[in-house]
Amino acid sequence: MEFRIYHGDVLVNIEETEEKKQQLFDRLIKYVKDFDCINGETVHQRDECVINAPEVLSDMIDNILEPKTEWDIQ
Repeated sequence: MEFRIYHGDVLVNIEETEEKKQQLFDRLIKYVKDFDCINGETVHQRDECVINAPEVLSDMIDNILEPKTEWDIQ
């Protein structure tokens, strides 16, 4: 999967595999269980969900998605 960010200046490439999809699902379920984030409302209102969301998302992006980026500034 490829897409651009930063107004088109950066090309992002993420290898899409069934293994990565399963890892993302497993990590999301772990977050839901660990911090009792059972629905959208609790994600927004429960302190543990809000506080830990950046760490969980960072882990998912860096360690599962592993995006490759290429700057395209002319």
